[in-house]
Amino acid sequence: LRDTNQLLVDEVKNGIKTVIVVGNDKSFAEVINIAAKLDVTLGIIPVGPNNKIATTLGVGSSEEACNIIAARIVEKVDLGKANGIYFLSSISVASGNLTIDCENKFRLTPQTEDQISICNLKPLLTTMNHSGHFNPKDGWLEIIIEPAAAKSFFKKVAVGQGSVIPFKELAIRSRESLPVMTDGK
Repeated sequence: LRDTNQLLVDEVKNGIKTVIVVGNDKSFAEVINIAAKLDVTLGIIPVGPNNKIATTLGVGSSEEACNIIAARIVEKVDLGKANGIYFLSSISVASGNLTIDCENKFRLTPQTEDQISICNLKPLLTTMNHSGHFNPKDGWLEIIIEPAAAKSFFKKVAVGQGSVIPFKELAIRSRESLPVMTDGK
């Protein structure tokens, strides 16, 4: 068995133009980081559990994916990039003391316990109303800032309260290291 990166690079040198991932979100996230740097079309045949990306893209089953591939249906979608790591779905940033600079135009300072997500695809698990956002073909990503559930009797946060802000470029800064999850990884 060869390393996935080396395998794809070698195959592109040999002339392949399409890479089909047979697997789940984890498999797709691994290959997308390689394929984004190469001039290839990427597809997915969802197999097994954890196929949120395929579901969000409208590919509900393996059979449906095969029909899409056989019909040669190709659409360009946006990709996000954070510190050299590409993502299609989302990034989640752990709560902490941070600032977010959007488009070099304004700065956000979320509360320490707020949940921060940067999304390209519509999130499957959110209580917020997000109509009009999360189009993976519009050239924009969205940052979601959701207040954490109330931790005391005096602090009440309405379910679904929060902000969705479209952007093309942003910088998240923190004095301490914060864990970040990219496409669930």
